[in-house]
Amino acid sequence: MFLLTFSGFMIVAVVAVILMEMRHAAAKSTVHASELQDELAHRYMAFSLAGASPVLVLLILLGRGNFLSLAAHLRRILQRLRSRR
Repeated sequence: MFLLTFSGFMIVAVVAVILMEMRHAAAKSTVHASELQDELAHRYMAFSLAGASPVLVLLILLGRGNFLSLAAHLRRILQRLRSRR
């Protein structure tokens, strides 16, 4: 249950960061786009965001796992070097 809840939290956090960055970029831009009246464009963007968020969460978790395994490997190497002294 914890992993399911944590995964949901990660997805919501990633979506929030993406939306905040989009808002920040829109506010900072010098050229503003005209407002689209097409509902399909908003729907396409929502589906794209919903599809990209789980992929980004998976990449974040894989990167974290790689970092932790690299840190454990380096720790073992340092312990071996210290024990040789």
